[in-house]
Amino acid sequence: MANKKDTGNDKDFKEIESKIKNLQKFENMDEDSLVKHTNKLGELLKENKVSSSQIRKIFREVKKLQFETKSPSSKSGFNPGRVKLLKPKIAYLAGREPKLKGFKRVMDAAIDKVHDIGDFGRLTEFMEAVMAYHKCHEGPD
Repeated sequence: MANKKDTGNDKDFKEIESKIKNLQKFENMDEDSLVKHTNKLGELLKENKVSSSQIRKIFREVKKLQFETKSPSSKSGFNPGRVKLLKPKIAYLAGREPKLKGFKRVMDAAIDKVHDIGDFGRLTEFMEAVMAYHKCHEGPD
């Protein structure tokens, strides 16, 4: 049975997820909203005792896609399908670490909004900010 704090965390994750789902495009998330939501996510991840290395695993995959997209040797350029393949990787991590389930829902919503390079750029900024705010809230390494 979930305790009251778990319910509060879940409500906060769902609120951020809902805000993202209401966007037409992820690129449309304004800077103020990005800062507000990623700050809250960093705080929630800290409260759930999620380590920096767990977040870095996801961040590394996003940065890898960013590098591949910008690489001159990239034959196809940006491919939204490759971004969608982040979802099973995040699901695997959340399956191993139940404390990542709320973050998984938020990331799934964000990934679903990535349709072009502008959306992907915002996703990259989103992950960078989550990492920064997690560290700011003294998340464990």
